[in-house]
Amino acid sequence: MSDERVNHKEALLRSLRREHAALAELLGTLTPAQMTIHGVHGKDGSDGGDWTVKDVLSHLTWWEQSVFGWLGLPPAVPRSPIPEGELSDDQANAAIFAGNKDRELAEVLRSFEQSFQRLLSALEETSEEQFNQPRASDPDGTPIWELVPGNTYEHSSDHREAIQAWLSKQSSENEGR
Repeated sequence: MSDERVNHKEALLRSLRREHAALAELLGTLTPAQMTIHGVHGKDGSDGGDWTVKDVLSHLTWWEQSVFGWLGLPPAVPRSPIPEGELSDDQANAAIFAGNKDRELAEVLRSFEQSFQRLLSALEETSEEQFNQPRASDPDGTPIWELVPGNTYEHSSDHREAIQAWLSKQSSENEGR
């Protein structure tokens, strides 16, 4: 069983690296101006407004910080506060958007990269035993390694695909002009 646990960790780290590289490649094709154009996400207002790529990166970084708490570590980068109590995902996302929408693009990009690098280090340094334990706040819950994808590479992949779709739409609209 020990080998199986190591394989989960190694697979997770590979997936994290692969998705981050794919998102970084996409971001590398964007200008700073493109990263601050509204309309990438939340156009119907359900997630706090009309998000930019910058807002999406703040959102991804915020959720990624959860992993540090699960591992008993302080956040890698500052995390905007959200209201206490039980929040729906939409409510939490609206609060995250509101807490980060005025940040400078350069700061968001630095936090995004710093968070990812520290996450890799934290997961690499996490023992098999800890990695296979549930969160301290949910002692009978799901092991940490099973929770990490939803707040990291799976989440990032969903938003990367949305950014790509938005870019395709922008290209189509520009070609029609």
